[in-house]
Amino acid sequence: GDKRAIPNEFFYGWLELVLKHIPDADVHVWSSIMGSVETFWNSSDFDGFRSRGVTVHLDDDSLLDPWAHMARATVFINSASSFSFVPTIMNPNCVLSIGNDLHFKNTLFIRGKSPADTGLKECIERGWPPK
Repeated sequence: GDKRAIPNEFFYGWLELVLKHIPDADVHVWSSIMGSVETFWNSSDFDGFRSRGVTVHLDDDSLLDPWAHMARATVFINSASSFSFVPTIMNPNCVLSIGNDLHFKNTLFIRGKSPADTGLKECIERGWPPK
């Protein structure tokens, strides 16, 4: 698999915490199961997200739709990928960052951390309610 991959359980924990603050959140996950050389995942690898009510988008035809959603999300949990870099920079609300170490006022760094409310409430309040 991809050495940058973070176990789904990490995301489940943060998702659960975000949903405590925004219980009716419309949650989406974007990813790709088709690598440039090999396939790392199957659609069924995302069933844990689906069972939590998350809409899963795989291998979109364009970056425009995923990036637009991520850049406007009330809470955007990014990953260690170039795919999430642009929306991380453009999102003015709350970004929970696993990826790069660029410091933006809207970013709460969660890499290597267990889900905790520290700073999350304030981060969410920047984008909630949606404007």
